[in-house]
Amino acid sequence: MNDRIARQRPRTAQWQDWVTLVIGAWLFVAPWLLYGTMTAVAADWNSWVIGAALVVLALVAIFRFQEWEEWVNGVLGLWLIISPWVLGFTDLASAMWNAVICGIIVVAMAAAELWELRQLRHTQA
Repeated sequence: MNDRIARQRPRTAQWQDWVTLVIGAWLFVAPWLLYGTMTAVAADWNSWVIGAALVVLALVAIFRFQEWEEWVNGVLGLWLIISPWVLGFTDLASAMWNAVICGIIVVAMAAAELWELRQLRHTQA
């Protein structure tokens, strides 16, 4: 993304990054709070790894917005949505629904930021 657009991006546009940061933090602690560690190893690791990645990416976006970060968030969100079936933890309802709902929110936040970026570029053209 060009630096001029990054500088013109209003600070209020970062609310999606903060939501993603909270979702990432939630995913990281969810195995202990929702379904207990070691009950579904794949669900636990999925939640820890994706949660940590979302936190890091959200912090990157908050301090220095980059368009690629939103695309990566979108992919991670889509992964969360399908991961219960791919990794085989659909039998653990709390882990499955947590992954699906958090994935939907992450995809929505990434799409909203990409849409805002497109609007900003359109108004500058």
